[in-house]
Amino acid sequence: MTTTPNHVSNANKVAAKAAIVAKREQLEHWSRTGLPFKGGATPTVGEPYEFDWYPQSLRDFCRWDGSQNSPEIGPFRATAFQTLCSYPEEKATVTSLLAALEKLRSATIKRLDPKAALRDAEGQVLIERQLRAGALLGYRAARQQVRVLAASLADEQRAHRESIAHLSEQLEKAHRDVAALSAEVAALTATIRKVKPIRAVG
Repeated sequence: MTTTPNHVSNANKVAAKAAIVAKREQLEHWSRTGLPFKGGATPTVGEPYEFDWYPQSLRDFCRWDGSQNSPEIGPFRATAFQTLCSYPEEKATVTSLLAALEKLRSATIKRLDPKAALRDAEGQVLIERQLRAGALLGYRAARQQVRVLAASLADEQRAHRESIAHLSEQLEKAHRDVAALSAEVAALTATIRKVKPIRAVG
């Protein structure tokens, strides 16, 4: 059977994709089980340790062929960066996995380094203190604002009561004035009625 250039090209593409998948699956495994350590054994807190090599960028991922690792890891096949870019979904997945492994590395360092764990705890305490201080300042400012608003409301209520009292006084005075005028009108009316008969007799 004659092998054509197209057959060779297709075979290379299949092999390249398989190489990408194999390395991606290794990253997925580490994201679930933890980053590897040189020597294979997982150290306990305070013991010296060194992470085994793992890719920290997309170009590292492409160059990765297993020779960088301990013998029990790999081997893998290096791939061209452009080849990885030709598989957008794989590239996106690998990018996410690299970010996840970086977070896992930081978490592992804190877990295994007592000083790092202590620094992290102290940092958390400092943050909590700052949050409490900020909350206290906010509470005091809010309480002062409530006092100002309460005083303003009291002033408005006092002014309102004074206005009502003043209007009530004016209304009572108007009632008295009307009553006085009514009395005067009644008196004048009575006088007129008395005067009319006298004029009629005359």
